[in-house]
Amino acid sequence: MESRGLPMENMKLGRGLPQHIVREILRWVVISNFPNLRVVSKTWNLFILDYAHEFSSTNANAFLLSTCDRTPNNKDLNHKMHCIRFDTTAHLDFDLESEWTTKSPSLSFDGDWPFISLVDNSCNGLVFICKCAFFTRCDGIFNPMTNEFFQIPRGELDGDIYSYELGFSPTTKQYKLFRVTDSFFLDGDADNNSSIMDVLTFTRRSETNHNHSQWRRLHSLPLRIHNGAYLNGVIYWIGTKEDKENEYIIYAVNVETELIELSFILDLGSCSTSSHASLKQFNSSVYATFFINPKTYNSSIQVWRMQEKDLWIREFVIVDIPINWSSLTLIKAFEDGEILCMINLDFFCWYNSFTGRKKIVTKNQKKDRRVCQIEYLNFGLLQNILAGEET
Repeated sequence: MESRGLPMENMKLGRGLPQHIVREILRWVVISNFPNLRVVSKTWNLFILDYAHEFSSTNANAFLLSTCDRTPNNKDLNHKMHCIRFDTTAHLDFDLESEWTTKSPSLSFDGDWPFISLVDNSCNGLVFICKCAFFTRCDGIFNPMTNEFFQIPRGELDGDIYSYELGFSPTTKQYKLFRVTDSFFLDGDADNNSSIMDVLTFTRRSETNHNHSQWRRLHSLPLRIHNGAYLNGVIYWIGTKEDKENEYIIYAVNVETELIELSFILDLGSCSTSSHASLKQFNSSVYATFFINPKTYNSSIQVWRMQEKDLWIREFVIVDIPINWSSLTLIKAFEDGEILCMINLDFFCWYNSFTGRKKIVTKNQKKDRRVCQIEYLNFGLLQNILAGEET
């Protein structure tokens, strides 16, 4: 038997299958199943490796969901990491709490770590996480496809006061880790309203440069940085100046050259101040969300989208939000205008950008949740991937 002139032995290995058949097979596979499928047989292993690149277009609805129980003494216990996916808004009527967080975890970690936290953003399927046990803290990069964890070197200060972003250079295929913190934590000057940016590059086997695999001081910025988001070889950072409470400044850092430039200034309006701002890679772009505390009417959330590096537009505004909402994480957008969000790292909410309708799905304040999208599969050795020696 042959298909399009391909010999049967190639078909047995899964190679040469029509793209629509490959996509149909992968559509039913959750990302946490890929490592197990690779050890089923040589056929499955070759199939997964050959078609890993199809994942970005086939499984764009895949996410990591991290949950843990909150206790009265602020100790987070019973950590779970789930791989989840959904293709339609049929989940609109599901109880997401029982659908995911009551199940056994999809991923496990080596060692006894009662608390593991992941950041909202990922880079090519690699995730920056924090692992804690008693008085021990490890920050590093995690590959969910191989269960590898690369612990980064500690800096001058505790990891809690840094904002981390992992970036990728499409030219060199190398990754770099950036971090930002207020200058106050370094020099103790309360009047110094600036931020310090450092960068960490990863050593290739052929390199002897001692500046690699350790933090380097990169830039000093005349504002306080909130957080960043990676997209297409650039990390965007958002910050504020003390005397401009209604303006937010976005800087763009080229991962390869490490050069930084002013990207855009967002003006929220003369009657608005924001209590919380964040950037996130979402829906093939970078989005900025702001919680607005106006002086004359109810609170709202402004959501801005980057059209180009130096052009941002206000995408939509969520009005009449409850007074106890303090943060919003965009998770998934659908063609019918429905957007799945997470509020306060606590509960899920559907928002329709066409009608303005809001629907709280689950509210369980005993759990802490974090979500990030997985848009890419990495099956090589993590150290080699970070150094650009393996894709």
